[in-house]
Amino acid sequence: MREDCASQQGHVTAVYPDRVVVSFVQSSACSGCHAASACTMLDHKRREVTIYNPQELFVVGDRVEVKVQNSVGIRAILLSFVLPLAILLLVAVSSIKLLELKEGISILLSFVSVAVYYFILSFFTPHLREKLSLTLYKISKTNPQ
Repeated sequence: MREDCASQQGHVTAVYPDRVVVSFVQSSACSGCHAASACTMLDHKRREVTIYNPQELFVVGDRVEVKVQNSVGIRAILLSFVLPLAILLLVAVSSIKLLELKEGISILLSFVSVAVYYFILSFFTPHLREKLSLTLYKISKTNPQ
C-alpha cells in the first residue's frame, strides 16, 4: 500500500511560542544504493525546517518526524514553480506575438510579471502557512548526558 505522505526524521534545535525549528540531514539520492559506502560527507547536507503552530509541546533535543502530505507538496510546487513558469511563458509569447514587442522588452516584461506574482503571493503568506503546513510527531526525547 502506497503512503500519501513523505517523512523525514530529525531533532528539535529551537523552540519558540509559535514555531519549532527542526534540523535533519538530507542525503543525496545515491545514498540508498549499493555503493553508498563510497560516497563522502559531501553527499549529505544539514537542513532546517520551521514548523508553525505545532500540536504538541517540544523541547530542544527531541527526536521528531516531519511529515508532509503529497497533496501539500504538489500544491507548493504548483504555486512556486509551475504557475510562475506559465506566467513567464504566457507573457513572453503574447507580448511578442500579439503586442509585437521586441524580444528584449518581452523578456523584461515577463520577468517583471513573475516578480509581481511573487510580490502578490507574499501577501498570502499567513494563509499559505496554514494550508501548506507540515506535521510534526515526537519520536523520543534525547537523554541528557
